[in-house]
Amino acid sequence: MILFYFIYHYGWTHERYFTTPVGVWAYYVVPAVSAGLLFASLQLQSSLRIKLALVLLSTGFSLCGAELFLQILDSRVFKLELPLHWLTFPSYGTVEAVGERLKAAK
Repeated sequence: MILFYFIYHYGWTHERYFTTPVGVWAYYVVPAVSAGLLFASLQLQSSLRIKLALVLLSTGFSLCGAELFLQILDSRVFKLELPLHWLTFPSYGTVEAVGERLKAAK
């Protein structure tokens, strides 16, 4: 599904453009190869599929936890008012604008 999203926006409608060849690899090749490997893994024995699912889930949770840790660490180092600014939506504006609204709400 993600591959089709990138094909639509970058390839078909040209709403967005790649600035380097790395983008093509990151958004076309890696999702296509990953999807192919995951579909091929359906042919594995059930015990191996369970182990693969556990490895992928633990990797995903580890990456999310590491990102959360780095965001909190970054906010403490730079003294930001909003420690989890990656959780905000684009309609909220910039981190500074959200920080000003938080100060005004106090």
